[in-house]
Amino acid sequence: KIADDTSQEPWHPTTHPHAFDMAVMHRRRAPVHVGIMADPLHILHIERATNAVLIDITHPSVSFRSMKYFRHRELLDVAA
Repeated sequence: KIADDTSQEPWHPTTHPHAFDMAVMHRRRAPVHVGIMADPLHILHIERATNAVLIDITHPSVSFRSMKYFRHRELLDVAA
């Protein structure tokens, strides 16, 4: 479901995340978790063990996951 939803409008892939971009975390090439970028280096996400956390994307709890970033079409001009 995550892969289907991010592969179409209104989401556009980006390689340089900004605030409010969606971060899709992958495990073994499968999308398994999503978060929202607070800025280019921090992600807000929720997990059962920690509740909501704002964490650096280099933190070991998320850095092992492959991440892909997506920007909503209404933010394309704002982040440029």
